[in-house]
Amino acid sequence: MNSKNSKKLAIITGSMGQGGLEKITALISNYYSIRGWQVKILTLFQDTVGTKWNLEKNVQIEPFIARYSAIKHRIRSIPKWLVFINKKVNAFSPNSILCMTPRIGTLTACACPRYKRKIVVREINDPHSPKRSIFQNKFMEFVLRGIKGFIFQTEWEKSCYGKVAQNKSVVIPNPCNINLDPSFTYDNRIVSTSRLDNTQKRFDISLTIFDCLAKKYPKITYEIYGGGDDEEYIKNFASKLESKDRIHFHGPTSNVINLIQGARCFLMTSDFEGLSNSLLEANLSGIPCVTSDWPGFNAIIKDGVNGFVYKRQNVSEAVAKIELLLNSDDLCNRLTKNSIKQREKFSSETNLQKYAEYIGIDVT
Repeated sequence: MNSKNSKKLAIITGSMGQGGLEKITALISNYYSIRGWQVKILTLFQDTVGTKWNLEKNVQIEPFIARYSAIKHRIRSIPKWLVFINKKVNAFSPNSILCMTPRIGTLTACACPRYKRKIVVREINDPHSPKRSIFQNKFMEFVLRGIKGFIFQTEWEKSCYGKVAQNKSVVIPNPCNINLDPSFTYDNRIVSTSRLDNTQKRFDISLTIFDCLAKKYPKITYEIYGGGDDEEYIKNFASKLESKDRIHFHGPTSNVINLIQGARCFLMTSDFEGLSNSLLEANLSGIPCVTSDWPGFNAIIKDGVNGFVYKRQNVSEAVAKIELLLNSDDLCNRLTKNSIKQREKFSSETNLQKYAEYIGIDVT
């Protein structure tokens, strides 16, 4: 076996379920595998080797096994995670280690200090979001100061870190391939595809926006795809609205982009994001998008060019922007044409090569 074929990449993440993070993990793993690398995915929350993603033969999943739910008992799991990561990394002896979140990167740096210079950490969210305290950010940056570097999804994420991290970082947008022909006809659906997490995604806002529109436009419906911890709360909120009979929850759905083709509007009401895969996929597929101004939105949407942006939680402004789409097919067509022009910028081949060059691989 030559030196290229003997190279090894360890990827440490939460799980290999159905989310956007897991999809990108699979894409990166396969990119390395087909180039002769051995890839080992260590999952800290998932206790099985199964996954819905089609992984190459050189990709293996090794889960953290516990007699309890690791995701619900994270503090209790920390010592065992450290032992698990240390044991698996030392046994595998990787050339590079990709940690899919800063928290996982911090655990890995503590568990494997002699591999610290081989660690690359990927930021996945807004560091200034309510889910991350200033203390947490400072602590993680302190622990990670000696690693190889950081991959940020947006310039906003990068700007939230100190100079030491910024100076050894790269900004790479999420790889995303959309090969569908865009629809240039639009029906009466407003759609959202998202995890049902109201703290971040603010479905109370999106439902209120739809309820306002529904009073004036009797044919429109609101189609929501996804599941999550706040599903009961969000459905209860919807049940109290006048438009409740025109709001439909479809749950987690495979191939959702195919199902929402031809929708009049994709609506996102988040207070914060990293780089939203659902918004990105909808935009690249050509669905006219209306999004809140979460920090970093401009990596995907330019207001009035390939979508519309409104001030977070401003229901009346969002209603006005969606009304423009409801009343003009020509406007929808213009946004669609401009949206699909970004496909090359976000293509998997373009951005996975950037990942590989930064993490370390001969891509020639």
